[in-house]
Amino acid sequence: MKPFSFFFHYNKPAALKAGRVQVSIHFKNACHIVDNVDCRVPTMGRIKKTQPRFVMSGKASKVTFADGIAVIE
Repeated sequence: MKPFSFFFHYNKPAALKAGRVQVSIHFKNACHIVDNVDCRVPTMGRIKKTQPRFVMSGKASKVTFADGIAVIE
């Protein structure tokens, strides 16, 4: 399967609304908000001049979701 770019970051507005930590995962032009991330591929941190200031990015073949946890493979 062809790898696609992805990135994830802390989502403060969603966290304040939910009352717990929330992470946004962007994969295949879609944004998914989850409670936790299990990343099984190499990633690299990026510092940006605009919000979100820090994101983790990499390449993945698939992302699956179960019980509020995203598994990136």
